[in-house]
Amino acid sequence: MQSSSWGRASSFHGKRRGDWRGTVAEEPADLVRALLQGGPDSLSRADRQRRVAADEPEVKIPRGHCTEHFRRTVEIARIGEREYRIYRWSYRTYVAE
Repeated sequence: MQSSSWGRASSFHGKRRGDWRGTVAEEPADLVRALLQGGPDSLSRADRQRRVAADEPEVKIPRGHCTEHFRRTVEIARIGEREYRIYRWSYRTYVAE
């Protein structure tokens, strides 16, 4: 029987595989929380709440045969203790075949 490398401890960015926990302290300082508003109702909460570069003017979400585009606004939303920069849905593009 051959041993899998997944069972052994290996290094990934200085952490043991299987032991990585993404904490705020490990994230780059130039990322901000973003909340995507509008667009298709089928977007999940995970798709709508994400981290983006602080200077990112647009967020693009690939969805099968199309891409949803969200533009940054000047609005800020508070959810619990966290602040989110608001990105509002602006348009959809389709993948050409």
